[in-house]
Amino acid sequence: MLFIAYALLLVCWLTASLWMAVAILRGTTSFPRWMCAANPAVCVLVGQLLAKGVPGPAGIPLQGAQLSLANLLFFALTTATLWNAHRRRAATTTPGDHAPPCR
Repeated sequence: MLFIAYALLLVCWLTASLWMAVAILRGTTSFPRWMCAANPAVCVLVGQLLAKGVPGPAGIPLQGAQLSLANLLFFALTTATLWNAHRRRAATTTPGDHAPPCR
């Protein structure tokens, strides 16, 4: 029974990751298009590779924290990207111009 719940969660999570990538590629978000490659599904794969790439006793805690590593990577990338996008937009507008609204 627990397998069904996890399978449903996985399907919803993968659907949301795909949905996010499509929205970014269509240009309906504030993210640059390259950010579609950094969706949560890709970040989890990178987190797994990082956790399994560290050998010995240091790698054991990282393997248990691979989902947290993936979330840290994803949210750090989104924060840095949106923060820099806001700064770029503010630097390119003149005082009389209005910045386009965030979608």
